[in-house]
Amino acid sequence: MTYHLANGSIIGDIKEFYYKDKSKMLERVIQHVTKNERITAIDSTGSLIPIRCKEIVKVQLNYLG
Repeated sequence: MTYHLANGSIIGDIKEFYYKDKSKMLERVIQHVTKNERITAIDSTGSLIPIRCKEIVKVQLNYLG
């Protein structure tokens, strides 16, 4: 997933939610971002990046399969 933040930053997260049903996956992503105050992204080097959910303006899914 890629998180686009209000300040213009873009954070790539190697975690994805894998469901065969695309609508179920989108529903899970929406719940994850809207129901939590903070989330933690993991970048490609394995670093943990805390993100305040209020700062997220867009989530881009990199994998739909």
